[in-house]
Amino acid sequence: MGLRLGVGLGASRSVAWSPAQLSGLNLWVRADVYSLASGKIDTWTDLSGKGNSPTQATAGNRATPVAAQVNWQPILRFSGSYYRVTFAGALSQPNTFFCVLKCSNMASVPSLWDGVAAGHRALVYGGGATTVNLTNGTVQIGSAAIDISTFTTLIVTHNGASSNIEANGTSKVTGDAGSNDITGITIGEDALVSTTPPNADVAEFGVINGAVSGAQLASLRGYLRARYATW
Repeated sequence: MGLRLGVGLGASRSVAWSPAQLSGLNLWVRADVYSLASGKIDTWTDLSGKGNSPTQATAGNRATPVAAQVNWQPILRFSGSYYRVTFAGALSQPNTFFCVLKCSNMASVPSLWDGVAAGHRALVYGGGATTVNLTNGTVQIGSAAIDISTFTTLIVTHNGASSNIEANGTSKVTGDAGSNDITGITIGEDALVSTTPPNADVAEFGVINGAVSGAQLASLRGYLRARYATW
């Protein structure tokens, strides 16, 4: 009698959910996938399938990989570091950003991320020790009740008057953050590379273009919570 391996017709295999299942995903980077140059990250590999890998050509502005920092997951350590990618075309709102990070110098008003050009901005930055703001450069929303001195999962939606900042699964503020599209992303600086950089550890970052359903947001939260346990 032979041994047959496989599954029956009625069986199913469970596939773990990941952001790759989001149709509007335009950028997805994690601190475990990158290329190194002299011990620093020169290219942060995009997992979205769009080929939008952020890069940093200047050795002194590159982040350092550090193992087992948040729920045994690695991070990239930013200290005067930033990465940039320009998209093939502009991404009109709504745009949703997700990020797992901590930052030790929020009182110095650092820029966490932004677009890459004036008029195409989605700047998320510190406004005090426990304040996170979102702006297109002219109007902004912000919350003074977000402490990212410890690892925090941020989901930030840039969608005109319905823009929102969420921290660890809880909505903190909703309002008008302007109507800019984005033509690329700068992680660790503003679009003009003109502000205080964050002293930050970043585990994961992504950009989703287009409407994200409540079910998709729930799946994204579940994935990030299971991987990083920030709440």
